[in-house]
Amino acid sequence: MRSLPHADAISATSGVASQLSRSQLGDIAEGAINAKYSRDKESEADDFSFDLLKKRGISTQGLVGSFEKLASLDGGRTQSMFDSHPPSTERAQHIRDRIASGK
Repeated sequence: MRSLPHADAISATSGVASQLSRSQLGDIAEGAINAKYSRDKESEADDFSFDLLKKRGISTQGLVGSFEKLASLDGGRTQSMFDSHPPSTERAQHIRDRIASGK
């Protein structure tokens, strides 16, 4: 008889742990999705800045320099799926590619 309440306690604890795990997984997934959305918007903003500078006849090379400076401040940190901005090295390369293509 004594094991029955013990089994109920274990079952209840497992249920709480399961619910907590699902909630935490949901939070993690939401964070990753939001970060991806934010990175996409940052990339769009980079392209907008490039286009605006080009339209105004201002050198776009400064964008590359800015992203290279940010990359040096990152200290070689690897990207996380929760980062809200693309890696600065990738941003600099994207602008270099646009400069090279003339687009």
